[in-house]
Amino acid sequence: RRIVQARSSVAFAACIWQLALAVTLLAQQPGDRLFVIEAPHCLGAHMDGTEVAIPRGELLTLEEVVPNYLATRWQGHYTLLKPSAVLSTAAAAEYFGELTRRQPTAQHFAIKARVEHSLRNLDQAIADAGRALEIDADCVMALVFRASAYVLQKEFDLAEADITRALRIDPDSYLAFSVQFNLLEKTNRKDEALASVARAIEINPHRALLFANQGAVLLQLGKTDEAVASFQRAIDVEPASNYGYYYMGYHQYRLKEFEQAKASLENSAALNPRHYWTQYYLFMLAKLERDEVRYVRHLQLACDAKDGTSSARNLYAWALATSNRSELRNGAKALEIARELVEETDERNSMRLRYLKTLAAAQAELGRFDEAITTLDQIDSRRFRDVEIGQMYDDFDQGHAFRTGDF
Repeated sequence: RRIVQARSSVAFAACIWQLALAVTLLAQQPGDRLFVIEAPHCLGAHMDGTEVAIPRGELLTLEEVVPNYLATRWQGHYTLLKPSAVLSTAAAAEYFGELTRRQPTAQHFAIKARVEHSLRNLDQAIADAGRALEIDADCVMALVFRASAYVLQKEFDLAEADITRALRIDPDSYLAFSVQFNLLEKTNRKDEALASVARAIEINPHRALLFANQGAVLLQLGKTDEAVASFQRAIDVEPASNYGYYYMGYHQYRLKEFEQAKASLENSAALNPRHYWTQYYLFMLAKLERDEVRYVRHLQLACDAKDGTSSARNLYAWALATSNRSELRNGAKALEIARELVEETDERNSMRLRYLKTLAAAQAELGRFDEAITTLDQIDSRRFRDVEIGQMYDDFDQGHAFRTGDF
């Protein structure tokens, strides 16, 4: 009876864990990235009934949630995955961290390197990849993601050494060719980059990102028609990925085909609302259309994106502090963002003066006019000339918050 009770307790605890995990995954948004944690036989099947085997540690993108399963795209098919088979990126870091402590294999350290890389914890990714390579010098995943981290850190010689070695071990690794493409593109070797991404596409013709990268380089080389064809191919092979729509919208924006750009970028945003550059061009289009509500909404989404920039955060805080529309203003939120920007920016950086201006506007919006004037006094007019500063002083002296005028 004790054994039965113990087994029941374990089973109950497992059910609770699975339920908590399922709830976590149901809260994921389209475009969120997930990591496979179970063995391939646990993963379910393609919607057409064929079996699927996705390696542990593979990075997937959530597309939609159906009862008890997640739908994702893998090798050209829509695939049903049990919620217990995948984890959100942040949870995966914890999971594989514990796994490397219990089972310190090269594969587990390499997978953890991939997770940390996805979170942009680059030093940790490099360290984990190094541990994997100490155990197995020929671990291709470790070499690939260490190389990718080196590319992001602009350690191009180190990246080249790792990726060359990875391709020598496995000349059919599309991930290795994809990272090699990034390296070659960053070091301005465009023709070599095209050859590299073409090889990646030959190996794996089902990834939108590969076609999008190909099109982006073709666009830089002035081969517009070929670039557009690549962007369309990205949409065709992986319609639930935002990459093809984003690059098509970016190209249309550059051509000032604003209506077409808006449609493409809205498709991109629907598929991945946390893609920074999609939201960036959407708030730029909203500004061109003088639509302040959409402008602020897309600014907020840009700030929520993983790669959101300080510039976007400052624009968002400025809008929250100075908009003529009361329903858009939020002085407390503006103050929080502006303070963070000021505190995290070196005094020698001229952008800090812009952030001080925003901080002053936020303080005034909250009725703290003396603080706002003190903040304005910190702005060196020799380094930052702005016609609005004088008006802000006048408004604050009279006990009025600053307003930007017609949007």
